[in-house]
Amino acid sequence: MMTEPRLVIDTNVYISAFLKDTGNPAKLVIHASRNAEILFSSETLDELIDVIGRRKFAAYFSGDEI
Repeated sequence: MMTEPRLVIDTNVYISAFLKDTGNPAKLVIHASRNAEILFSSETLDELIDVIGRRKFAAYFSGDEI
């Protein structure tokens, strides 16, 4: 029995994927979500929320989306 691969995706890859949904980071996240188990910690999730909440990303994400 073959087990599903497990991956950790860096916060920067998620940010890039969110900003350009046709770019390579987005393709990687989509492929990984279909073919692997994506692992992340609460610290990584906190970092992601912190980063997308920064002023320089205000044009891309609303407070409701965060």
